[in-house]
Amino acid sequence: INIFIDSGSDLPVTSISSPTENMRVGGDFTVIGTAKDDDGIDFVEVRIDEEPFIRAEGQEFWSSFFSVRSFSDGVHTISSRVTDINGLMGDEVYISFNIDKTKPEIIIDSHNNGEILSGKFTILGTVSDANGIQNLEYSLDGETYIDLKLSGKPIHTERKFSLKIDTKESEGGTEYIWFKTKDGTGSAGSTVFVYYSDNKKPEIVIKSPTEENILNGFVTVSGTVHDEVGLSGFSYIYDKEELAIPLITGNPYWSHTFDVSGRKTASITFVAVDLSGNTSNYKLDLKMDNDTDLPVLTLIDSNENNNIENIDPVYGYLKGIASDDDGVKFIKYSFDKTEFQTIESNGPFLI
Repeated sequence: INIFIDSGSDLPVTSISSPTENMRVGGDFTVIGTAKDDDGIDFVEVRIDEEPFIRAEGQEFWSSFFSVRSFSDGVHTISSRVTDINGLMGDEVYISFNIDKTKPEIIIDSHNNGEILSGKFTILGTVSDANGIQNLEYSLDGETYIDLKLSGKPIHTERKFSLKIDTKESEGGTEYIWFKTKDGTGSAGSTVFVYYSDNKKPEIVIKSPTEENILNGFVTVSGTVHDEVGLSGFSYIYDKEELAIPLITGNPYWSHTFDVSGRKTASITFVAVDLSGNTSNYKLDLKMDNDTDLPVLTLIDSNENNNIENIDPVYGYLKGIASDDDGVKFIKYSFDKTEFQTIESNGPFLI
């Protein structure tokens, strides 16, 4: 049998979503991208040209702000690389883009590039140029452009716009909105707004126990919780109290122990919220049999009726053992209906 081991298959992978290849950047900008690894992402680094690498903000979805004042007009290269939680660094990726500080500028005021969005939202923005703004167009596919209404008049150096988007009309994932404009002299400017569309709720799976199980005492509930874009919180609601369940990055498995002693039934609701605000609820109804939770006491040397015969009245001892799945704390006993006496024991006893 020939086995081929691909040493690169375990490397973390990153990609640059914006700026796109050969895109014109006319002002301060944010480099955004994604990273993935089956073990979990530790950090992403990014740089322009041969500048030192700097750490980006975020992990699976990352971003890094740059000012064009530090760079001259012309072609520049963005490099990024990612390191996973085990210290393994992936290959660098590159894109080239153009800095042009003299063309009209399009600014998205309402959102940041790389945001995770769901449902319906409205993009608000500003187009500005010292020579006035002639028009603004947008495209959802990068090919077909549609005129977008602007405030003010073409001679104004700053004009506002708004655009309504319904993410439910898309398949989800990385989405692009292209904008292009012309100033009063015909000089063209453009930008791309990139966001992550997510309308899928987190998935909560209960592995144990099932609703058919008859339980008692302390019950450990275990399962998995997962979301494609990541979770912002995971909690449970029990006895009208909501508490967080801690999760380990990159590990979907979780467990938590609940005290249901003395109850006939119990209802626990698990709540997962992803980074887009999508929420999932899972209600687990438990059935209890409290009789099976009672401690058991066994007398040694007794018959089936718990009678002990021929015990020495002077040197004889009463021996036994107590057991319980939650542990034994003490034992009480009484001779001939006298007052009960208490002895501490974790199980075995001698009276």
